[in-house]
Amino acid sequence: MNQVIHSLGGITIEAGGAVLAHAAGYEVKSGRAMTAVRPYGSTEPLIFLPGTVTHILQLEQIKWEQPADFYTMSNFSVKITRNGQTVQYTGCEWTAVEEATRRPLIWQRATLTARTRTETATEAGTGAG
Repeated sequence: MNQVIHSLGGITIEAGGAVLAHAAGYEVKSGRAMTAVRPYGSTEPLIFLPGTVTHILQLEQIKWEQPADFYTMSNFSVKITRNGQTVQYTGCEWTAVEEATRRPLIWQRATLTARTRTETATEAGTGAG
């Protein structure tokens, strides 16, 4: 039996406008590649040029609402609503899926890479924040 311990906000996995699953917890690491520009013969950089931004998400205790499978999913979204704001990660692709039992739970964790991140304020009275 899948059981989800609810988080302080809502965490949903969505595709085609439909909510496919909920997650109880998340962790996000965002990083940005940097290129150092050095004058010829110098060891010290003159300037750093920002490069590609990547977002790595880990979702825990995933409960599926619609029949779906990470192994066949591509280009989906993750929406996290908390503290009066909604953060949406789009263009998601899975990179790892783990499943384990922690009696009486079946614990599923997924690691995802997202192409973009957008943040919006949640209107009063809506959302799960």
